[in-house]
Amino acid sequence: MNLRNKILIKQIERLAPDQNLSEWEPLFHAVDRVYEQLHTEVRLLEEIANKMVDDMTDANKNLERINESLDGFNYHVSHDLKSRFMNTQSLVMILKKYVNQPGQEDKVNEICEKLEWNSEKAIETVNEFLEISRLEYENEEKRIEICDIAECITNQVESINGLLYKHIQLDLDAFDKIHFDKTSLNSVLRNILTNAIKYKKEDEEPRIEIKTSFNFDHPMIIIRDHGIGLDTEILGDELFKPFNRFKNSKFIEGNGVGLFLIRKTMESGGGSVSIYGKENEGVTLSLKFKKDAVR
Repeated sequence: MNLRNKILIKQIERLAPDQNLSEWEPLFHAVDRVYEQLHTEVRLLEEIANKMVDDMTDANKNLERINESLDGFNYHVSHDLKSRFMNTQSLVMILKKYVNQPGQEDKVNEICEKLEWNSEKAIETVNEFLEISRLEYENEEKRIEICDIAECITNQVESINGLLYKHIQLDLDAFDKIHFDKTSLNSVLRNILTNAIKYKKEDEEPRIEIKTSFNFDHPMIIIRDHGIGLDTEILGDELFKPFNRFKNSKFIEGNGVGLFLIRKTMESGGGSVSIYGKENEGVTLSLKFKKDAVR
């Protein structure tokens, strides 16, 4: 008999000494059941409350991280756009000087091309910032569908430079379709192919090898270029931080967010990415997907 019932019996004996205690046994059992039920519910409420506190703490930490990231993004984007707008302003002033002068058509066309290029780069910067913001705040469920890898590659090649396709070697023998969010896969492939063109060796055509394989039952898409490369063992995780530019790429146009976007996009779909490379030997990116991505 537990202590609670012993106390209850003593109270009954004191207040009603002539009572037959055996008649009170159903009440004792009922009290036990109610107590156990209340105890269980209180314990459950404590667990729920603790989880809510933990979730709120994690959410606050995540918001702090997002705010810190976006503060950095805001600075870099503002700096980049300010530079481009100042450059645009200078070009417009030069254009005004030549636009009405006879025989200056070539000069005017040259300035207009520079203005167009500058505008495209400003739009590219804004789009990259919007993509980063979307990935940071994204909480919507991914739309998983069957993605034809060759088709996705072809679509991205055509959007970047249709002539690039002849420089790509495909090996999709392991698998040629994967269950993934198609928008995310296209974004990853576009960033990788764009980098392969951007960081090709001077006076050489880009060479890109794309193959599928499995690693401990995880489907992998492995993409290798033969460009200027970089030493991944030295740079480590710095490679995936946004706006980082490295010594062999400082004079190549870009904002340094490509690898960051690739990692964020893969992780948001339950996958991951690793990179290996050496200077002058190109870079290999390995996209790792969930085991059930190939069925």
